[in-house]
Amino acid sequence: MRRGEADRKAIRRSLEVLDAGGVLVMFPEGTRSHDGRLRAPEPGAAMIALRTGAPVLPAAVINSHRILPKGAHWPKMQRVTVRMGPPLAVPKIEGRLDHGTLEEWGNRIIAEIEKLLPRDQQRAKQ
Repeated sequence: MRRGEADRKAIRRSLEVLDAGGVLVMFPEGTRSHDGRLRAPEPGAAMIALRTGAPVLPAAVINSHRILPKGAHWPKMQRVTVRMGPPLAVPKIEGRLDHGTLEEWGNRIIAEIEKLLPRDQQRAKQ
């Protein structure tokens, strides 16, 4: 994927993998954060899930930001934990996906991941 823009080739390939019954791993935020906190979703993961109707298995990666913090030259030895949540059923939607639908489902996916994270990695409350 290219940061900051839709990578049509990657999206097309992702749809092909899921349509063929494969498994796809995505990070819906699009990039890592400076402080390890969960970020707002980008539309890609929601769009791919809604196009295929594939269930989403929320996964939280805990403490990975401590291994190689931005600006570090060497990785640090740290324990990383992965927590898996229950599958989230996603409807298959044909036709145009509007911004509101993508935002709603992106937020649903992020909310399920957030439930699995320790408080210090959850989104900052506003």
